Amino acid sequence: MLILISEKQPQIGMSVSEVRQSTWGYPDKINKNTYSWGTTEQWIYKDKGYIYFRNRIVINISER
Repeated sequence: MLILISEKQPQIGMSVSEVRQSTWGYPDKINKNTYSWGTTEQWIYKDKGYIYFRNRIVINISER
């Protein structure tokens, strides 16, 4: 069975572009922190939950 990227749920290890193409799409809001070693981002989805990135790779997903 062929699964299109747009039908995929967000997963640990996905890149920013892969999440944007997932079923969650673009977030409602992004909180970003920059450190000497890189960045963290929290993507907020009002109806779905949160996705957390370290250096633009998913490290955690919190669903509502």
